[in-house]
Amino acid sequence: MLLTLQRLVVALTLTSSVSAVQPSAQAPKLSLDAYPPEIRKDLARPYENVRLHPDDPNAVGSLARVLHAWEQWETAHEVYTRAISLAPTSFDWHYLDACALDRLARPQDAVAHLRDALKIRPEYVAARVRLADALLSAGQLGESRTIFAALAS
Repeated sequence: MLLTLQRLVVALTLTSSVSAVQPSAQAPKLSLDAYPPEIRKDLARPYENVRLHPDDPNAVGSLARVLHAWEQWETAHEVYTRAISLAPTSFDWHYLDACALDRLARPQDAVAHLRDALKIRPEYVAARVRLADALLSAGQLGESRTIFAALAS
C-alpha cells in the first residue's frame, strides 16, 4: 500500500511538472497576406521561426518586437502575451507589452505589466517613468505624483 501511494505521489508530481512546463496558449497565427508587402517582408523570418519553435519565448518575443516596430499594437500585445506565458519572469516582455498597451490607450493594463516588470528590474528608470505616466493616464494622480516626485529627487 505504501509503495502504491509513493508511486501515486510520484505520478502526480510528474504530471503537475509536465503541465506546468506546457504552454498555456497556442503559437500566434498571422495571416501574412493581410499585411502590406514591406511589413510582410519583415515579419516572414520571425514568424517562420515561431512556427518552428512555438514554445521559445525569445522567438515569440522577437515576432512581437517586429509587430511593435510596425505599430501593429493589438497583434504585438497578443504576441507579447504569448511570450509572457512562456517566460513570466522576463522583464522585456512585460515592459514592451506595457508600451504596446499604452499605445492602445489601456493604461490600467499597462500599469499591471509595468509593476510586473519593475518587480524583475526595479532599478530600470524608464519603466518607473512609464509607470508614473500610465498611472496619470489611468487617473491615479496621487500615486503618479509620488513616483514622479521620487524620480525628481
